Amino acid sequence: ALLQYCEDNDMVVTAAMPLMSPERPSRCRRDNDPVLFEDAVLKQIATETGKSVAQCVIRWHLQRGVAVIPKATEEWMLKENFEALSFKLSHDQMQRIGALDRHYRLYRGEVFRWKKDQKWEELFDYE
Repeated sequence: ALLQYCEDNDMVVTAAMPLMSPERPSRCRRDNDPVLFEDAVLKQIATETGKSVAQCVIRWHLQRGVAVIPKATEEWMLKENFEALSFKLSHDQMQRIGALDRHYRLYRGEVFRWKKDQKWEELFDYE
């Protein structure tokens, strides 16, 4: 619904941290954070396409019309990210990735608390 609304109103959605920034600082991580690169569905799709999990995730966003800002700390990562432009995921693969939604907010804003003892839920429209 949100993507459709944005498209209808000429807005571009941007995926920040589309690869879940596995090297993010410890202050921004929690013990129960899912690990994107270990997801069985994504690993299977990567095998099917002959691409990496990162490339498949970037490609999924792009095929949905979402701009992506993947972090790349090494030259090989940058090259791999750009290679996501060289293939397409099938309809079935797109559906399988789309079904992975876990309603999980990776970056909840804990580091931006500006009031003492403010809960992170108050910073977002979290339900």
